[in-house]
Amino acid sequence: MTHTIIDKFGNIIGSVEVVEKDGLFSGELIGYNKSSDIIKLLKRYEGYVNDQVLTILDEIEDEINSYGLKVQEIESQIFNIQLFGDKLSYELK
Repeated sequence: MTHTIIDKFGNIIGSVEVVEKDGLFSGELIGYNKSSDIIKLLKRYEGYVNDQVLTILDEIEDEINSYGLKVQEIESQIFNIQLFGDKLSYELK
């Protein structure tokens, strides 16, 4: 199954070949601009998680949530999104 990830303005962030397990969607992010602001932000978040800089995570999560990311095909809001390398995982509201 493929999900197209878009922001609140309808801009395509990328596509994900996803597998769903217990409400968590994960897969490889493909066809995305590695220099886009949201990708940079997700990578920054990944770095803070890896370095266990937990005090700043809430602030970064708020910034990520401000993009209003959703799955285009089913118009579902994304939350708890994380990018690790080219692997994306998220849940849907």
